[in-house]
Amino acid sequence: ETGQADADAIASAVSKVNTAIATELEDVLIETYNANNLVPENESDGDAAARRALKNACLNALASHPEPAKARELAVAQFEGATNMTDRFYAVLAVRDLDCPERKQLLDKFFELFKHDRLVMNKWFTLHARSDVSDCMASVKDIMGREGVFEI
Repeated sequence: ETGQADADAIASAVSKVNTAIATELEDVLIETYNANNLVPENESDGDAAARRALKNACLNALASHPEPAKARELAVAQFEGATNMTDRFYAVLAVRDLDCPERKQLLDKFFELFKHDRLVMNKWFTLHARSDVSDCMASVKDIMGREGVFEI
């Protein structure tokens, strides 16, 4: 017989584990992020993609820290210095669930950079819709009401 899963309990447990990882491994996460932030010139595309993935995983983990100032700082720097959509997306993802000025700043900049690319705008909308901040629904309703953003 199968039972019902308690989604809230699972989400709470995942959050606690993520917070513990960010707290206990903060220095390692920052060191690993920094070590993978600069891609050597002769690196293959596959190796560069792997470095980006590891770097972005570290940034995302740091955002779960109870005091996420370092994650906010790194996210803004990564967004501003990015040469590709992926790094910008993961910078926004890192601050998506943080109730901070950087969240709105990066979401707005991401929109302005990619508003003419429907696929990327779908990613942007998903960032908003999956956010844990208290004004998430109001934000989604505002986006849906913007002229020319989503036309069906």
